[in-house]
Amino acid sequence: MIKKRLEKQLKSENTKEVVQQNHIEDFKDNCEEILNNVTNKTTSILDKFENCKSFGKSRDIGKGAAAMSVVNSKNGMRVTLGAEVYRRINSPDKIQIAFSIDEIAVFESLPENENYFKPRITGKSKKVIIYSADLVREITDKYGLEFNNKVSYSFYDVRYVTENDITIALIKVKK
Repeated sequence: MIKKRLEKQLKSENTKEVVQQNHIEDFKDNCEEILNNVTNKTTSILDKFENCKSFGKSRDIGKGAAAMSVVNSKNGMRVTLGAEVYRRINSPDKIQIAFSIDEIAVFESLPENENYFKPRITGKSKKVIIYSADLVREITDKYGLEFNNKVSYSFYDVRYVTENDITIALIKVKK
């Protein structure tokens, strides 16, 4: 009888120990699950997002500002000159433009030529704008620019020459 009682007591203690052990295991499992959820939430916030399939086409940052841009859009037709180009040709009140096979010459007005453009200067960037639909059409025709899928062409290559004390900006046209 004592033996049975001792076996019963031992069995009861083992059962308690097993129950405690199970509770500890359950508690560990719950802690691990909570920890995984917290960890996953901080690292997988983008799981509900779909990655973009488009590729970015970045501009060459090293090129700096364009020497000249030709704009042909529904908001207007204009030619813009970079601030550096305008400064280098002495920031004139009147600008003349001439064309070669692959360059556009921009310079201060010469007395013997009556064709000139009055530039407008924008705010902080000091970009120079020439509003002239005729000039845009002439450049477009001369260099075969096509504005079907774009509204502007920008040209970056520029060199400067001085002739008769007048600095001339020669801007290379590349399609």
